[in-house]
Amino acid sequence: MGRGTLVAVLRPALVVLVLLLPLAGSASGSGSARGCRAIAVTRQAVSFAHVRSLQAAVGQARPCDWILVAPGVYDGAVTIQTPDLHVRGLDRNRVVVDGATGPGTGSRSRRMTSRSRT
Repeated sequence: MGRGTLVAVLRPALVVLVLLLPLAGSASGSGSARGCRAIAVTRQAVSFAHVRSLQAAVGQARPCDWILVAPGVYDGAVTIQTPDLHVRGLDRNRVVVDGATGPGTGSRSRRMTSRSRT
């Protein structure tokens, strides 16, 4: 097995490991650690539960949830209306939201690049 194949096999396992890490309660104190969920966003064929678009993940999210975004370019506007939602890219240089974004009350996003088409 070559190094590239090994990396391709281990990368999904790393994402699953990140998803299983215990999540802290919300920053505002309004949610509990038990109520917080992780929602994976990836366009890759993977063996774990995931959605293929950022807006689909935002639509499923509840306050205190974390949306973990795999590397890729995600086209289109994303509107976040869920309070206390955390959106995190898994690679600062390779997660790109290409379109207008609208943060909701208390939303947080990190480790990704936003590009506006306007």
